[in-house]
Amino acid sequence: MIRIEHLEKRYSPPGGDSPIVLGFDSLTIAPSQQVAVAGPSGSGKTTLLSMIGGFVEPSSGGVTWNGLPWPGKPGALSARARARRVGFVFQELNLLPSLSLFENLEAAGRFLGLPEADPVIRRALERVGLAKRLRHKPDQLSRGERQRAAVARAALYPHELILADEPTASLDRTNADLVMDFLIGMALDNGSALLVATHDPLVMETLPCRFDLPARRIAVGSARRKGTLPGP
Repeated sequence: MIRIEHLEKRYSPPGGDSPIVLGFDSLTIAPSQQVAVAGPSGSGKTTLLSMIGGFVEPSSGGVTWNGLPWPGKPGALSARARARRVGFVFQELNLLPSLSLFENLEAAGRFLGLPEADPVIRRALERVGLAKRLRHKPDQLSRGERQRAAVARAALYPHELILADEPTASLDRTNADLVMDFLIGMALDNGSALLVATHDPLVMETLPCRFDLPARRIAVGSARRKGTLPGP
């Protein structure tokens, strides 16, 4: 079980404007639970996922996994240890331009220490409709194909938690449904919790739970905004 309490991230905007705080309260994610993190651009979806995954350090508050503090400071866990526990589909897809699609996923498999990555990679690419593109380099792929490749990369290891940041943003409806079916099936197969940051109403309807974020960032000293997600 993953729980966040009184989690905040403070920013100092350029130009001397007042500091901004993004505040999130009372979110509990049970094992295997599937949650849509909803809200418009700027509401803090990416920030929340990054803090839960341990990629960004909160300004205050904390995250616990099974009652134990999750070491949220970047570097507190080795990159490999974090990558084995958390699968993250970033908006910035982080594919290496000099490598083919297959080689990108192969490098990720080696980093995770997978002994037999080849069949896992081929199955993952086939399930997202990229079986015929595995020898193409990222610049030979469309944005949507690169997005699907990033989703496939997250399937290489049975993570405890899968975080997907706008995974359908660059996709048509057919491929968006394909990616969501893949993410949900992967989470069910591995017993993983799944959090999907999205503003796509169809994705929100697909997932059984929803966590809504406020529409605006708030200046320090303003009333705190809270979001709650009922337990499963």
